[in-house]
Amino acid sequence: MVSPRRGILRTPLNRGHFVCLFDPRHVRLGARPSKRTYLAQEHVIVSYNGDLRGTVEDRLGVERRVRCSVASFSAIGAIVDGSQLVATLPDVFAAQLVRQRPHLRSAPFPFAHPAGGMDLLWPAALDGDDACAFVRAAIIDIAKQRSSV
Repeated sequence: MVSPRRGILRTPLNRGHFVCLFDPRHVRLGARPSKRTYLAQEHVIVSYNGDLRGTVEDRLGVERRVRCSVASFSAIGAIVDGSQLVATLPDVFAAQLVRQRPHLRSAPFPFAHPAGGMDLLWPAALDGDDACAFVRAAIIDIAKQRSSV
């Protein structure tokens, strides 16, 4: 599927719901955070363009206290670990981070939100490149294996 912006292609990798990831040694979010408790926290977000607005702000129209943004989910665990920051991310990523860092916790996202997911994105200019196609196919295969576990 081609994105109307900047010739970016995408394919879905997985679908799920948002959860909150936090370090209970530094954040008192609770097992089922209220909207008020969630919004009172400081947040880290994943932003591909480096800004401090995310899906929560854009789709739900609420404002969080976003303190930093990172370009990928791979950095979230290290940032949340030992900090007062809360990350809102797809449940599949949170589960993996909790397996890697068992002292972290996840809690339900306190806002009604439709199921979403993670898409694999790539520039349309590289769509015909054999090496890139090989890597994309491997990533898609891994995502399918993970979702069936």
